[in-house]
Amino acid sequence: MSRKMSKQQEARLSHKRMSDRDYRDPWRNLWVFKTDGGRCMICWERCNVLEVHEIPRGPHRKAALTQTSCFLATCRACHQGELDSMGIPEQLAIKRALDPEHYDRIRVNLIRARQPEAITEEEVDEALTRLQKEKPWLIQP
Repeated sequence: MSRKMSKQQEARLSHKRMSDRDYRDPWRNLWVFKTDGGRCMICWERCNVLEVHEIPRGPHRKAALTQTSCFLATCRACHQGELDSMGIPEQLAIKRALDPEHYDRIRVNLIRARQPEAITEEEVDEALTRLQKEKPWLIQP
């Protein structure tokens, strides 16, 4: 299910990103397809191509590459835009609302090399309440 990259796209990938490809499981693309039905989890627009955003960043990203609890399916615009300024509690709130089967706040905290309660469930609740005002698709039944 993976998309083949052109030689030009391959050339633009950093060495770090190229080495990370070896750590990805083949089911990542299947997870994206099953989880969101072709919608970006941030803007809720239907997309032909979705990207996988890993909630942990920086040195912890590699550990997140195979953990579905760390994934958000996004369009390219949201992946390169809104997610840059979105905090971890907000990202976890979206994960809990739209992919509860794979939501694991404690695992994300541990992968980020933080204490299990570094980001609490109360912080995620508050973030979800704030986000629901601007993103009504996050309202849980």
